[in-house]
Amino acid sequence: MALSREDLEELAEAFPSIGPSGEGHIAYGDVQAALKMVGIDLPGYQFREVMARFDGANNLSVEQFSQLFAELRQGRDEEVNRWKRRISSVTNAYQVQSAAVGADEIVHTVRVEEEVAFSNWINSNLSGDPDLSKHFPVQSNGNDLYQKVQDGLIICKLINLAVPDTIDERAINKKNLNTYTKLENLTLALMSSQAIGCNIVNIDGDDLSKGKPHLVLGLLWQIIRIGLFSQIDLHHVPGLFRLLKEGETLDDLRKLSPEQILMRWVNYHLERAGVDRRLTNFTNDVTDSVIYTHLLNQIAPRGAGVSLAPLNVHGNVPRAGAMLNEAEKLECREFVTANDVANGHYKLNLAFVANLFNKHPNLPDPGADEMVEEVVEETREEKTYRNWMNSMGVDPFVNWLYSDLQNGVIIFQLYDIIRPGIVNWKRVVKTFHKLRGMMDQIQNCNYAVELGKQLRFSLVGIQGKDIYDGNQTLTLALVWQLMRAYTLTVLAQCTDSGDRLATDKEIVNWANEKLQSSGKSSQIKSFQDSSISNARVLLDLIDAIKPGTINYDLVSDDKMENAKYAITSGRKIGAKIYALPEDIVEVKPKMVMTVFACLMARDYMPTMKESAPNPRMASPEPEAAVPAELIDEGDDTIEEDEVDHFMKIISQLMFTYGDSDQPLMECQRYLLRIVYTEMKEMIYVAKSNMDKKRRQKKDSIDAADLVFQFRRHPSLLRRLIEYIRFKETYVGSETAVSNSLCNEQEGTSTGLSSFSSENNKKEKKGIKAIKAAVKKFDVHGQLAKCFEKGDNAPVFDDATAIRKARLFERCRDMSGDMYVKFSEARKYSFLMMPKRRSHLLVKKYVKWLKAERMSRLAVWILNFCSIELVALITEMAVNNRNMEAVRQFDDHEPLESLQLRHYEQAYRRLPRRTAIIEPVMDSQPTEKSNSMMYICGECHSENQIKPKDPIRCRECGYRILYKKRTRKLMVYDAR
Repeated sequence: MALSREDLEELAEAFPSIGPSGEGHIAYGDVQAALKMVGIDLPGYQFREVMARFDGANNLSVEQFSQLFAELRQGRDEEVNRWKRRISSVTNAYQVQSAAVGADEIVHTVRVEEEVAFSNWINSNLSGDPDLSKHFPVQSNGNDLYQKVQDGLIICKLINLAVPDTIDERAINKKNLNTYTKLENLTLALMSSQAIGCNIVNIDGDDLSKGKPHLVLGLLWQIIRIGLFSQIDLHHVPGLFRLLKEGETLDDLRKLSPEQILMRWVNYHLERAGVDRRLTNFTNDVTDSVIYTHLLNQIAPRGAGVSLAPLNVHGNVPRAGAMLNEAEKLECREFVTANDVANGHYKLNLAFVANLFNKHPNLPDPGADEMVEEVVEETREEKTYRNWMNSMGVDPFVNWLYSDLQNGVIIFQLYDIIRPGIVNWKRVVKTFHKLRGMMDQIQNCNYAVELGKQLRFSLVGIQGKDIYDGNQTLTLALVWQLMRAYTLTVLAQCTDSGDRLATDKEIVNWANEKLQSSGKSSQIKSFQDSSISNARVLLDLIDAIKPGTINYDLVSDDKMENAKYAITSGRKIGAKIYALPEDIVEVKPKMVMTVFACLMARDYMPTMKESAPNPRMASPEPEAAVPAELIDEGDDTIEEDEVDHFMKIISQLMFTYGDSDQPLMECQRYLLRIVYTEMKEMIYVAKSNMDKKRRQKKDSIDAADLVFQFRRHPSLLRRLIEYIRFKETYVGSETAVSNSLCNEQEGTSTGLSSFSSENNKKEKKGIKAIKAAVKKFDVHGQLAKCFEKGDNAPVFDDATAIRKARLFERCRDMSGDMYVKFSEARKYSFLMMPKRRSHLLVKKYVKWLKAERMSRLAVWILNFCSIELVALITEMAVNNRNMEAVRQFDDHEPLESLQLRHYEQAYRRLPRRTAIIEPVMDSQPTEKSNSMMYICGECHSENQIKPKDPIRCRECGYRILYKKRTRKLMVYDAR
């Protein structure tokens, strides 16, 4: 039988019609879900085609299901193997296995020729830099390139080579580098590369520090490409007008991509040389080196000694070698080898031609009577918008703002990024035909304006035809509002403000409050404040967000130098700033607003070096904020080894529930802060409940104070009961506090000791305590069902089955070594680690939460909640990563480890706590009603309460009451 015993057991648990030995059947409606459980996920149309063979049967026997599974699994394996063979057939390449758990079939192919080309380019252009003396030469073989870029210096220098003055080198960490200063350099490099138009959606500083080949090469190529193409325009090379065809204008030339311009340039020189061949691509057309040979001969200055001798050489590789010898005479041999030319490597051949164009365009400037149109240079504002769009990963690449936006497709992509789901893609025309192409594009632009009005953009007087015609003023008006909406949306996500976007006044108030709270004297009145021009307020604000970032010895009276330093420093701490220093000096209100908004968003983001208060929580107690000892390794309260202790636990939990076996450090810290904040919130709620019970003079928190918070979550309460029952049953076992919450009730499957009578008594004590607590607020008796066992136990949700299916699916294809790691990770919790004494771990956990006055059962409940929280957020983050992968473009590699943004998105989707006790709708009596009789849920005393009186028990002060007649529960905010 194709199904394994484990498969059958999983199916038997999920579907009652299947017996544990493989007998029984599966209903037709459950077949697709059953296939998904065993690893075969079919779309609806394909599932219907597969099931057509069964002639509408109501159910399938287990044998039929097993045969169907075997056929589908074989077909999938053949497709995967065929894909792997196709990838492995690439010459001069090696494969990198994805490190992501459950991604064993993801293989990244790394081209050795790209490693060689990029290493040589770095050596030839940066070897004279004194700051990089220890890095050179970069060896073109092995892992030397990936090791040399791990401190961020080479990437920062390469960005400045591509787009000069992007990074103020005064802000780069150059000496005495440690892990944190290197990561700051990498963050600066990534934010700066994003500012010049690189798409870094799949690249993180941790990826670069680990030297992941496919990600490092991907980033280097984007930077090099931008640098090579930056000079290919009419402003730098006015002679480009000679590439115009009959009837074309300069606007037509601006619509061309750099690749198309390079092809025209090559063909222009081929035509002048009297050669019939034409270049149509950078792969097959260049493999014989004939086009390159004629091109070099045509563009070479007189006396350079370049000839057509390579044409007499037989064989593509030898001829390519001879051609490159001619290129060396022009000092243009970079990027390609003879094999690269003969094999038609697209990227390297494109870079080779671009380098030829930059050094020897051989396009004479226009004469006095040749230029009939004025060359319009791209403005700073247009360049900023274009770089922002490209960094968002829009497809196609934006080269000229007005021509590339005229069909509306890129605008729709930006809308979908700003407000996912707002675009009805069925209304968008993506393929344009000659006959009705103009009408379709105008229709798209009209829809784009309509969506802008839905987002409350100010689009008075703007129509779709204006965007299509490339009206500069009106197009810029729309694009600015797109960029503003994106910036404020990012800010809203960081502050958990929902759909409400911050106003300019709110951002100004935040900046002033931040400056004042940090002891800075700088203040601003608006984004037009003239004091912004010297950038000192920005420098103070950055230093307030992350103290110690600004070296005030470098601050001078030169406004431009200060602005450069401020923007670079802002990017260094992780702010996504697209504005230019000139915008600060000239106090451009629009761009200044984006800078302050990006810094505000950065202030609300968790970081590695400072404590970031959680904007979701509004606990009135100061101790509920995230403590500095979590991240300050020199604190006396929590030692460095204790920080590592909790980081170790978090990393193992993240691995268990879907992340890689080596989660990103910033993600671990982010989750650790979340766990701390949420548990402190639970403790605060428990203390508040305890204080209300004035008849009981208790000093410590017990289970009843915590269990009360589960009253509206029966499924979670059920899992808590199973966890406590399992924990008390097998207390003393090393794996008793396994973090696999969905399996903890299965004591026999984990090899634990048998159930003893003594443990029975312990279980009764714990469960009885929880039962007693639940009974106090279980007015309708529904929660009592959570304590039932066996087949009669109600099923509140299918979360346990779903989690078990997900874990099984991940484990099935794991390698032996990975499964060993996974099995070890499942033994971790905040109260249990392999080969560690549990009572010492309990002390650490309680000390960490500053909750010494707490019963042991209450500690177990907090441990359960901590694990469940990590599990939930990690699983949601995995889903975010999977959804994001669907929207990736061809140039981007799939993710390995989960990124910080995946966890942030998951956490923002969790229900927000606005009160200790959640209010029930229409529970407040109206003013017109007479006084009513209420029963206290704590002491059961009767209370006659008038409409305007506070809802509170007159005897004990408890605020959970229900009407005497209807027994309707009345719950009010305890704050």
